[in-house]
Amino acid sequence: MNSDALKASSTLAEHVPACRFAARRDALEEGRTLAVEVEGQAILLCQARQQVYAVENRCPHQGKTMDGALIRRGQLICPHHGARFDLHTGEALGPHTRCALTTYKVHLIDSDVMIERRARAESERGT
Repeated sequence: MNSDALKASSTLAEHVPACRFAARRDALEEGRTLAVEVEGQAILLCQARQQVYAVENRCPHQGKTMDGALIRRGQLICPHHGARFDLHTGEALGPHTRCALTTYKVHLIDSDVMIERRARAESERGT
């Protein structure tokens, strides 16, 4: 095995134990959401601007699922009361700004969408 292949397999091996399968990549559509369950956790996968995002499928304001949420300009819009959240950071943008949406780091491995087991920490959301 050459050193480039070894580096690639080491990188993959580092991600796989910390990640769990969420969906096949081809199940996602641009500008749409997909509700999935990962290890008993309700997750909403979102594809926007050729990026895949993962958030907890629960509005932090009312506790309802975000199924049917709209995606506009990098924001997820709650279908129940119109609260807007930044897809990358989970930051609440309005009208209810005190409750952030829980986000998960996504890894695309081959044709699979994998998410990290733990939610992103506040310090990781800007990356």
